[in-house]
This record gives sequence, C-alpha cells and structure tokens, in this order.
Amino acid sequence: MRQQLLDCFYHTLELIHGQACVQKALSAHPLLFRQCRVIAIGKAAQAMAQGADQILAENIKQGLLITKFHHSDARALSTQWQCYEAAHPIPDETSLAAGRQLLKFITEDDDLPVLFLISGGASSLVEVLPESTSLKQWQKLNEWLLASGLGINKINVIRKKVSQIKGGKLLSYLQGRETHALLISDVPGDHLNMIGSGLLFPTQDDSISIVDSGLPDWMTQMIAEGQQYKNTEQKGLLSSYEIITNNRMALQSAKEFLTALGKPIFLHENFLAGDAEQVGRELANYLSDDAESGFHIWGGETTVVLPDIPGRGGRNQHLALSVAVKLSGNKTITVLVAGTDGSDGPTEDAGGLVDGGTLARGTLSGLDAVDCLANADSGHFLEAAGDLLYTGPTGTNVMDLIIAVKQ
Repeated sequence: MRQQLLDCFYHTLELIHGQACVQKALSAHPLLFRQCRVIAIGKAAQAMAQGADQILAENIKQGLLITKFHHSDARALSTQWQCYEAAHPIPDETSLAAGRQLLKFITEDDDLPVLFLISGGASSLVEVLPESTSLKQWQKLNEWLLASGLGINKINVIRKKVSQIKGGKLLSYLQGRETHALLISDVPGDHLNMIGSGLLFPTQDDSISIVDSGLPDWMTQMIAEGQQYKNTEQKGLLSSYEIITNNRMALQSAKEFLTALGKPIFLHENFLAGDAEQVGRELANYLSDDAESGFHIWGGETTVVLPDIPGRGGRNQHLALSVAVKLSGNKTITVLVAGTDGSDGPTEDAGGLVDGGTLARGTLSGLDAVDCLANADSGHFLEAAGDLLYTGPTGTNVMDLIIAVKQ
C-alpha cells in the first residue's frame, strides 16, 4: 500500500511538472513565432524556464529566472538566461536583490513582448519595499504571518499592502509593453491576484479586513505607511494569461493513475483547510469509521499556529503525524500527505507517509508524538519512524495532496 501511494504521488508530479505544462501551453502561443523576453519567478521557475526553452528556443532574446536556493540549474538552460536564487519562506537581502534585478530587466530599453512564468513562492523570493519599511521589519512581518495560522490568501492580502510590486503594482513598470503570463496556481480558488501575491494582477477587492485578521499594532502601522508609497498608475495591461496547472489537475492525475489498480476510488470535493492537527484527527476518524475500502484523494493546504520556538516540520508533516496518532495499531489504512512543491514549511521535506505502525516505530527512538505535535516538531518523529517523505525540488507547486488507501 505504501508503494502504491508513492507511485501515485510521483506519477502525479510528472503530469503537473512545470516544464511539460509550459511546453503544452506555448505550443499554440503567438510568441512562438517571434522574439520575446521571458521572466520566470517562483519555486517552479527552473522547470517552467526549461519548458519555454524547448518551445521558443532562439526566440528568447533574454531570460531572467528567480527561484529558491538550490532550485536552479543554469546548465539545463540556454545561454540567454540570467539565474538568481533567493530566500524562502522568509525573505532576506537576496529577495531585495532579486527585486532590483527584476525592475532592471523589465525597464531596459527594449520593446519586445514579455512572457512571465509565475509559480508560488514569489511572495518571498522577489520584493521591492517602500522607503518606510526595512528588511528587518519585513522579515518580522513574514515570520509573524507564517506562525499565525492564517490561510495563504489572507497572508498574501497583507503582504500586498506593503509590497511595491505585488498586487499588480509591477504593471506600472512595464509601461504598456505587450505582456503575457502563464501561471501555476498554489492558492485556493486559483485567484490570479493571490498567486505570488499577484505581481501582474491588480487587487480589485481585498475583502479580508486588516482588523478582522487580528494584526498587531506595529503591523497595521507598517501597512499604513507602505500604502503611502503605493504607485496607483497601472499603465500595463496583460495581453493574455493562463493558469496551466492547479490542484484540481493534480487530483485528476492521481485518480487516473489509481484507476489501473482495480480498487474503488473516491475523489473528495472538500478542500482540506484549517488547523492541521484538527484536520488530521478528523481525517483519521473518517477513514477509520466511515470511509469505504479503496483509494481516497483530497486536495488541501492546512495551517499551523507555531509555538515561540518551533521544532522541525511543516503543515503536511504536522497533519501526517496527527493522522498517525489516531490510526495507531490500525493495519488497514495508509495515508500520504505531501506538498507538491517538495518543501513543507521551512523544511526541505515534502510531508509524511504514515500508517498504523508509525507511532510505535517513532516511539522506539524515545520520542513522544503528542509532545512533537505540541512543539511543531513532527518532522523529527516522522524521521525516527522512517515515514518522512523527501522528494527534492519537484518543478511544480499546486498546494498539497492527500492520498489514502483503506483495505
């Protein structure tokens, strides 16, 4: 059962890989027949850039790639590309340097069309701040948000209010140049102005109130000061845009793979969100008590409220361990919980693959699962149990995938 779930997960990653999806999208794109400049930003930027290279080839006059540390390989790209790596999930000076490179690249004296390849992670990887906000302040804001338990859409609303290039503000630098965008969605609802905090998509209605989000006073002041520097001249206009893959496509790909295994398949419509530990308990209870035998598939992106000194882990590891606690001793259920980008929270692990023996195996190392959950240290327990899932960079990023099998 464990191998079947792993095979399904890796097969799904292949079908939603950034290179394949960009190649497919560009094969009928008008840019195919003329020169352009290409900008790839996000955790899947390398794969997306490779897809553009395959189709556009020498028609790429210049390319700019901005991605997470250890996610780029210039040797796999044509010589037209400039590659920059930056920090994620907490921005640092490299993120600001990437922002400067981005503005330099798009404001150079060149009237060629621009093709953007955008995937999740851009919120941290590239940034331009107002004069009123220091890097330390920006890091403090991001650390607070990531520990708060807020969903990604609320987090990105707040980020956009300070950033000078997010929420569509980057358009003003394009000066009306012909601009196209292909996007990999990593946000619930596939909202264009939330993917990467909406570099090219102006915010029309951020209905999430800052007050309702319960932000501290220092943050509301930072937002108010940042708004004073907001460039309201949206001179650019996207010529075309397309979401080339998303969580729903991943779920369908997983379902198609599992069909060949001859067991019933249940593709659940409910998106798993909210507190990861609570979702894990509810998921385990459902699988134990109500679920029919066969494969069960969900999409999701849960949250974790972090303690002051968190351990090793991320939302998927946290959810997986919560499931394992409830399934202890159950020999009929196996569950894979993983981020499709291969990096769960601040870790380089993707998630966990757990079953009824996870708790016993981890306990042999002297660890207590309940303590690990309380300390946001689920990664250490899963590693001790042999249930930590590592993929490395996957070339895509469409939130999380949960696949379970019940005998």
